[in-house]
Amino acid sequence: MKFELSDNPESLSISAYAPGWVRIGETLVKSSCVVTPHIFHQNLLPNDLTAINATHFEQLLELSPEIVILGTGKHQQFIDNQLIKIFTQKHVGFETMDTGAACRSFNVLVSDDRAAVAALFMI
Repeated sequence: MKFELSDNPESLSISAYAPGWVRIGETLVKSSCVVTPHIFHQNLLPNDLTAINATHFEQLLELSPEIVILGTGKHQQFIDNQLIKIFTQKHVGFETMDTGAACRSFNVLVSDDRAAVAALFMI
């Protein structure tokens, strides 16, 4: 699926995604990644959602988000509530959804100048 939504040319957006990859701006990424409005990271997440832990979430908080969107792959998967409390204790919004929905949601939030972070696992 390809889509575009960019009112701020300085902000990153997810321009396309498919099984095994996402395109952030013009860069094709083929592993789990974290996207902010200004930079993306390929070393903050494990390659498999089942390996995610509190340390990963604490690293996401260091990016100063107001909301974190967790894209869990082809289907929405839920994670341990104890991990989610890491965000609620810091008053940071947290949502899980399939990765396609996470990509679309991230773009909408960034176009609204929100401090969103998308943590994406490949479809």
